[in-house]
Order: sequence, then C-alpha cells, then structure tokens
Amino acid sequence: MTIQDQIQLYKPHHGQKEFHKNQSRFRILACGRRWGKTIACVNEMMYQAWNKPGSINWWIAPVYDQSEVAWAMIQNHFSEAIEYSNKSKMMIVLKNRDGFTPGAEIRFKSAEKINNLRGWGVDFLVMDEAAFVDEEAWIEALRPTLSDKMGRGVFIGTPQGKNWFYRMYQKGQDPTNENYHSITYSSQTNPHFPQEEWEEVRKEMPEAVFKQEYEAAFIERAGMIYPEWDKQSHVIEPFQIPPNWYVYAGIDFGYTNPFAVVWVAIDTEGNYYVIDEYYEPQRQLNEHVISIKGRQDWVTTMYFGDPSGKQYLAELQQRGLYCGPAINDVLTGINRVAELLKTGKMKIFSHCKNTQIEFDHYMWEDARKSRRKDMKEQPKKVDDHAMDALRYVVMMTYHTRGKPEEGKPLTKESVKYWMDKHRAGIKRDKKFKYKDSIGYL
Repeated sequence: MTIQDQIQLYKPHHGQKEFHKNQSRFRILACGRRWGKTIACVNEMMYQAWNKPGSINWWIAPVYDQSEVAWAMIQNHFSEAIEYSNKSKMMIVLKNRDGFTPGAEIRFKSAEKINNLRGWGVDFLVMDEAAFVDEEAWIEALRPTLSDKMGRGVFIGTPQGKNWFYRMYQKGQDPTNENYHSITYSSQTNPHFPQEEWEEVRKEMPEAVFKQEYEAAFIERAGMIYPEWDKQSHVIEPFQIPPNWYVYAGIDFGYTNPFAVVWVAIDTEGNYYVIDEYYEPQRQLNEHVISIKGRQDWVTTMYFGDPSGKQYLAELQQRGLYCGPAINDVLTGINRVAELLKTGKMKIFSHCKNTQIEFDHYMWEDARKSRRKDMKEQPKKVDDHAMDALRYVVMMTYHTRGKPEEGKPLTKESVKYWMDKHRAGIKRDKKFKYKDSIGYL
C-alpha cells in the first residue's frame, strides 16, 4: 500500500494484514520469534506519523540497543520521507507535506529510566518487547503521555510468562473492552519462516521454551513460586458454604499497599476453598473493619494476621475483631500451599480476582533458583498481599487438615500455645486439653 506517492510501505503477510486492519486504540501483538512484528510496526509507525503531520511518535524498547533495529529500518526503507535525522538524539523528522505544518517526529527511547519519559504529549507509540519492560514504565510514565491527545499504542513482543504483558493481552481478548484488541500468531504462520527450521528448533529446545518463544504461548516462567497453579483446574464457581464447614481469614496489613483479607473455608475432608477476598489500599482501619464485618454469608471462625503488625492486631481487637498472630514461616507456608494445589485440595472461587492474579505473578527473588528446599530463597516483595494472607490461614490450620471431629473453640490461649510450641521446635503436649484444636472454632 502507498500513502500519497512519497513512501512505499511493505507487502504484509496474512497475519500482518489482520494486525493493520484493526484500529483499536491499544493493540497487543503477541507472536513467536521471527514472525515479523518489528517490520509490521515500523510500517504502522510510518503510516500513523505520515498521516498526522506535526505529531509526536515514540518507539519504546527495554534498552536503546533494541530500538536501534527500528531506527535502522526506517532510515533504510523510508529515506525519501525523512527531512532530518539525528542518531545521537535517536530522532527522525519526516518531511513537511503541505508547506505549512511541521513534519511528524519519531523518537526512539529506552524504558530503563522512566522519569525521562515524563512530561511529553504523544500521539502514537510502539512498545517493543513489551514483556521485558517494567509495568511501572507504562502505568506511571507512558500511559499519561497519551491522555491529552487521546494517543494510541501498540504493544509487541514474545510472551515472557504471565506478567503485565499477559494482562494487557487478556484485556484485548475481552469483547466488551472496545479500546483493546489483541492477536497472537506462532512463528510458523509467517510464510517466510522455513519449515525445516521449525522442526529443528522443536527437537532441540525444551518444550516449554519452544512453546513460549515460537508458539507465543503464555506459560509460567522459571522462578514462579507456584508452578502447580492452574486456573482451569483450581478456579471454580462459588457455591453456598455448608454450615458445618469452618471459615478462617488471613490478613496482610497495609496502607499504601493493599490491606488484604482472604477467607478460606475448610470442609470435613481437609479441602481448602478460597471463598472471598478484600483488597483495598489507602483506607482507614475503621473502614476496613466495617467492610470485613459486613461479610455475613458465613461466620468467620478466626482471623490470623501478620505477627509483625502488633499495633494492627491490638487495634483490631479494640474494634471487636479478634485477630491472632499467625506463624510466619514463609518457606514452610509456601510448601504447604503448594502441596494443597498439587493434590487438588485447594480451590479458588472465580470472583477472587486479586488472589488469582497474585498466584500468576508470585515469583522467587532470584528466578534462577526455584527449589523450595533452598532456605536462602525468598519471594519477591511484590504481588504478595493475598499470598501472605492465604499462607497465614494455611500455616495455622494445616496440621489438622481442617478435620473437626475433635474440634474445640479456638482461643487466644490455644493460639499462643501453638505459637510457643512451634517456635520452640517441639511437639505439642499430648495432655493439652485443646488437642488438635488449632484450625477449629
């Protein structure tokens, strides 16, 4: 296709045609390696910039070296449309088309320092290798640059686990979200990709790597804390909780970060059901208490909170909501949640969206290590609020597996007793009159 007679655009293959045909405000293109994402978006960039003289257009990459690929393509293929270019400033200015309006600018930028992306008004941007760009760069810097001009954006890349690029892709799959559109293609759908190469790399690569890099599949990446987690098998539709089940809640305190509460019902067979969640930042404690107490579909047996939040625990008790300190053995708790997931003994109600999102993105601090027995490992302190709250419940109930045949009322004394025994690393006294009571009302 041509625009006027000044520039000649490329001849796209079928998948690229489908991409260009859709003109949603935000388009997400998740494709396998060597599919032709970059050349498609270089041509899209030229189309958008040429048709809007005076516009500001950005090509964003994780690092400058990657943006130089697009720079070279425009320089080599569209030189007749360029009025001025400066490699040191990574800027191209297109020719003046009407003799009055300045030519459109195309700037190539790195997302490494997000403060350098602030303060601009942008008409159109392409984010290259979006899965490797921090979400913070999009939310805090780039998204606001599009607001006053109602700018448009294209996000391209090969999947890298289920990170924010995956969430953007999911928005584009929602037919009710008219601003977003997403498509995905494997490398093989590029008619110029050699079939023998496809077969060769499929034999050489681990299956998970091949699926991600060439089939453009969003799969859990190395370092995921709960690789057992699978939405299809673990997420279920809500149902009425039977009156003989016990319901507990874990609380992870926060103000700037969300104040997270996760309610867990345990049936008579020791199966765990995450039945509800509360996930609110920047609210006063009284507001949290009112919302928490408003859950009346069941009786909450006991609340367990972060033991380091002593002031929170005391103030909740003053407001009539007794919350005992949980055992915060992080690695043991992770292992116990993992076992419940692996054995199918934990299910999540479908409306608990934040809990599901955190399961997707809960990662080890060092992604190169993922064996839970390594006591030096620690989870990244991000996307972990519901995960912490859930872990508190599991740690305080797991040894009974929720079986209430010997259940007794859970009291401050029984909680303290179990905490003391746990810290001392010794078995519970067999004569303790609340034997096996932790985890019961």
